[in-house]
Amino acid sequence: MLKGISWFGMEETYALPQGLEHVHMSHLLDFVTEHFNAVRVPLSVSSVLDESKSPHTFGGVVLQVNPRLHHLRYLHVLHVLVSEAGARGLLILLDLHRLSAGDRNNPLWYDAKVTESHLIEAWGRLASRYCGVWNVIGADLFNEPWAAAWGGEDVAEDWAAAAERIGAAVHRACPRWLLFVEGVSHSTRSGAPAAANQTTEGHNWASNLEGARTRPVAIATAKRVYSPHVYGPSVAPQPYFEEAHFPSNLPKLWQAHFGFLHAHVGFVHAHEPRGCVVLGEWGGRYEGADAVWQRALAAWLAQHRVGSFCIPIPVAQSNPLQPSGCTPPPLVMRCPAHGSMQGAHAPPCASSLCRRLSPPKIGLSIPPRATLAASCSTIGARRTPQS
Repeated sequence: MLKGISWFGMEETYALPQGLEHVHMSHLLDFVTEHFNAVRVPLSVSSVLDESKSPHTFGGVVLQVNPRLHHLRYLHVLHVLVSEAGARGLLILLDLHRLSAGDRNNPLWYDAKVTESHLIEAWGRLASRYCGVWNVIGADLFNEPWAAAWGGEDVAEDWAAAAERIGAAVHRACPRWLLFVEGVSHSTRSGAPAAANQTTEGHNWASNLEGARTRPVAIATAKRVYSPHVYGPSVAPQPYFEEAHFPSNLPKLWQAHFGFLHAHVGFVHAHEPRGCVVLGEWGGRYEGADAVWQRALAAWLAQHRVGSFCIPIPVAQSNPLQPSGCTPPPLVMRCPAHGSMQGAHAPPCASSLCRRLSPPKIGLSIPPRATLAASCSTIGARRTPQS
């Protein structure tokens, strides 16, 4: 079962994993390896396609801490990250997160500057580099197309059809990769419901996979991974977080939004799996109602054997590489998987937050060159490279 974190930064204009101006990459990955088995790496289409793209070194500070990155271009930095992760047995999920580096306004999987063809070209370039790399397990086709529909008559908004086209192109470029398909939001750009016959409870960006009940994505079940994003009251307020029976009202909602697709959730028989679900993002500040929500979701993930990637604390606006709240006072937090934890001055916020909240890591052994299949009992198996 996947238990991962997202390491943001390479999707931004500075084009570098966050935190490398403070800590050596190897130290961060060593810490991640102690608690997780996978890293999701957000990227931008524009940077992948720009052969001359170089990361921002912030006046050379990054190079003082990470001298190996000296003179490296964007994809070379990614190569170092993938290689260092592989040496530690960490799996990598590549994620085309932004169309243009730093541009967070991506309502669809294309815009006036970056077309669907550019997106597919970027995946081709990544596949040519990493298809043969044992620890790169797949492609998160595109991040949070929040104004799209799931199906419908408007081809320009139909994310399900686009995911099939993009997924088919990635599969041709790398047949062994898993293909992660995110959901849509509650409504389209025009205000229409994003999926036919969807429930009335509000959906977060990418959490709405209800359309797949009647219109599944035509990707081979062995390769298809549905990947919703789920957030709590501190990030995406919803009326159901204010109800008297919160958080006991949430499992039914998660089941309706995406859980029905997972082979181990609901009334799906073992011999009739609907597929695999892996949460692509979840998290937030571990306090107040959000801490209650996070504990409830962590318990649900563990109960139903749903893998996930959680995210770091939001990044401060003043310093794009400095997560806010990263100098916490001594504290004791309660986590579903690990019990009480003393948190005096934990290393990176991303990892320490996820360590408190994620379900236990399950380590399974499969051959490193075996064909990847989206079996939710083995998708996050720990693998050791062989010579």
